[in-house]
Amino acid sequence: MTRLLDFVTCIGTTKPCVARQNSYTNPCMGMGKGQTALRKSVFSEDENLPVIRCAYTEDLDAIYALEYLVFGQDAYGPAKLRAFHARFGDLVLVACDVDGVIVGYAIGGGRANPVNEIKDSAWVNSLAVHPGRRGCGIAGMLLDTLLDAFVARGLCRAMVYTEEWRTPAIRLYRSRGFVPACDPHPSGLARVTLAASLICR
Repeated sequence: MTRLLDFVTCIGTTKPCVARQNSYTNPCMGMGKGQTALRKSVFSEDENLPVIRCAYTEDLDAIYALEYLVFGQDAYGPAKLRAFHARFGDLVLVACDVDGVIVGYAIGGGRANPVNEIKDSAWVNSLAVHPGRRGCGIAGMLLDTLLDAFVARGLCRAMVYTEEWRTPAIRLYRSRGFVPACDPHPSGLARVTLAASLICR
């Protein structure tokens, strides 16, 4: 797993006002409504890798553009993305390059699973990286940060649905402990279902 640094960045400046080495710190933890004095981001020690942070409302258009670029007609629409952000704000993450451009995102959920009502379970709703930035470990950084955010919420099981032909995605999930599961897709579509225990993370 990529070693990460936790930075608390003051609004209006690009300089970190607090920096401490840590194995993981939820980049959104402790930020309630109206708390805008600080924004937390997770940085890699490698300056060529992106910043992983929680998505802000103003990021949603860029997330939709990337979602549509990657998934086409199967993409979540703007209204659905707004609903995800409103309900699971701290589980909607973006990867930004040094210029602040969003090059990837991950969208999670973390309450009772709507499929089988198993409590304390989480799911990966969507994860994508811009085609021009793949192969650099960005998807792994996003997934690692999202899984750790699930753990921080006390969730014990993560699920994801994907198409069988998306072998790079399946390989990524399998590398993080996901294994085939029997839970059907809620829409009845033919999808590969993968699940992972979060107990040992």
